[in-house]
Amino acid sequence: EEPPKRLWFMSSAGAWVTCRAAGTPTPVVTWVTNDGAQVTSIPGVREIFSNGTLKFNPFTTGGFRTTVHSTNYYCQASSSVGTIISRTVNVRAVVEQYWEVRLYNQHVQVGNVAMLMCSVPSYMKDFITITSWTQGHINYYPSQQGDSRIQMVSTGQLVVKDVRPSDAQLSFRCRASHTLTGQTRESRDQARIYVTEGRVSVGPSIPETAEVVRVQRGGVATLLCPAHAHPAPTI
Repeated sequence: EEPPKRLWFMSSAGAWVTCRAAGTPTPVVTWVTNDGAQVTSIPGVREIFSNGTLKFNPFTTGGFRTTVHSTNYYCQASSSVGTIISRTVNVRAVVEQYWEVRLYNQHVQVGNVAMLMCSVPSYMKDFITITSWTQGHINYYPSQQGDSRIQMVSTGQLVVKDVRPSDAQLSFRCRASHTLTGQTRESRDQARIYVTEGRVSVGPSIPETAEVVRVQRGGVATLLCPAHAHPAPTI
């Protein structure tokens, strides 16, 4: 039984990972850190069991140890016949911290595209997923169709196409979820679209967008091109 590639957990919960190997003679399983040092038990912090389980005990903020709680491990199975090693396991303990999501208004000319962002604190971005947007009683969830004028895309933004003057009357909130705790929060503030009428010709420009889009194998990747211009550009 090979361990997973990643073991991320809340510090208040602790976690464990198991590695099992079979063979004749029966191999001995040990855990090794990324620098090649054999892992040993640390009372109250980390435990090694004879069945190949590596356990991380719950701890408070002051108990965080980088060399234990934020590093890579792999397991090693050895016998007189030979030695094999597992894939690397990235271990990361996450200490509970307060977090919230923030919104920012957008200024867009009629006919262009507005892209609303749900901003997550940089220290939490690996653990927070934008789950939905709301506008009054209307909910927007990630869509792969791309045929709605207002839609949430897989990367978390809310895209409003072909902006109209009436869009200035709308306000939006976003919801986000902590992937390790399941905790969900809604933005306190609301995002609005300030719509302006173009009076002079303006060449196309593209605001900064994500340089990397991550998607699971077999999933759908959404690439955005929210170009602005007057008249509205053709993409």
